Amino acid sequence: MHLLDLYADHYDLEVKKPFVLEKYYPMAGTKFLSLHVGNEQGDQLTYPYWQEVINLCKPTLDKIGISFLLTNGSLKMKYNNCTQMDGQLSLNELAYVIKSSLIHISEGDFDLDIASGYDKKIIFLDKENNKERNRPYWEKESAFINELEKDIPIQKIKPEKIAKTIFKFLDIDYSFDYSTVFIGGSYLNKSIQIIPNQDINVENNNFGSPIVVRMDKVFNEEVLANQLSRYACIIVTKKAINEQIINSFNKNIVHVSYLIGEDDDPKFIDTLRRANVNGHLMSKLENEKLNKKKINYMDYGVINKIIIPSQNDIEELKNEDINSLLYMSNGVVLSEGKVYKSIFDWENNAASEEFNRPTPIRLNESFWEEVSNLYLIKKKGS
Repeated sequence: MHLLDLYADHYDLEVKKPFVLEKYYPMAGTKFLSLHVGNEQGDQLTYPYWQEVINLCKPTLDKIGISFLLTNGSLKMKYNNCTQMDGQLSLNELAYVIKSSLIHISEGDFDLDIASGYDKKIIFLDKENNKERNRPYWEKESAFINELEKDIPIQKIKPEKIAKTIFKFLDIDYSFDYSTVFIGGSYLNKSIQIIPNQDINVENNNFGSPIVVRMDKVFNEEVLANQLSRYACIIVTKKAINEQIINSFNKNIVHVSYLIGEDDDPKFIDTLRRANVNGHLMSKLENEKLNKKKINYMDYGVINKIIIPSQNDIEELKNEDINSLLYMSNGVVLSEGKVYKSIFDWENNAASEEFNRPTPIRLNESFWEEVSNLYLIKKKGS
């Protein structure tokens, strides 16, 4: 039974279509899809890959003058290629915007009832995956996307499935050339990594996260000091860093990820402690060797074992030819004036000119270290 019917039955009431007094709200374009996602506080999303859906639809929608309009003004996540509301809409303004849209896309809130009352074409993703209880009540021409088993999370819905439904509702005959194979668990955690082989001035950090300085790849304390003088940084290192640098820039050190190997220096942890800098202990050593190191750090914290997955460890990749796949990453790697999409591309000297376009995988050991940061796709028929 639908949730509204449950309430009506309990209180002996009759369910009728809602009426909302609309209030005009100026919009940039006349043809748009309204996208209402996230909660009122703006910090929770039911579905995490809306940016990928927008990216898939944009080239085709641009040709016919249709755009996306995000109607939840409190949402902290901001999307590229999507018009954002300037502040939170009132209920009356939201009703006006939804009524004016070609399609309403929802994660389920009062906006869903408004759209249903207007007989809009609706695409609905339900975190409870309960079509009978939570579906749009009045509108029959809606798409309930959660065609999954109960124990499969909504995050498993592929972005192209949602994009395909959007095109179907717009009567656009379109077939995607690629399909999603795997989305890593850290793909949404955007980052900028710097190889400290040259001083780099990052003028606009649009990722909203600290810069990661990879001292484990190139150990250059002069460049590190220059970066710390400008930005808050995370440092990844397998060597001890000069105490003067740590003390001088401790306010700009978010934390230090110390990779403990054969030639580690436990005294470096004391340096971090004295400077009041957080240190994360990590290691790739085999258990037998790592156990011998633990006594040196037992007063500081747990050494986190870095587990590098193999192809057989990832269900979606077990039967795939990795070299035939394409990938997108969660950030960029900057080195000597060039931009790379990953550490494994940097190691292969494969710079990237277009960050947002899928590129071939050049497989090496670092690929598996970074696989959780990647979005992997394949060309249909391959």
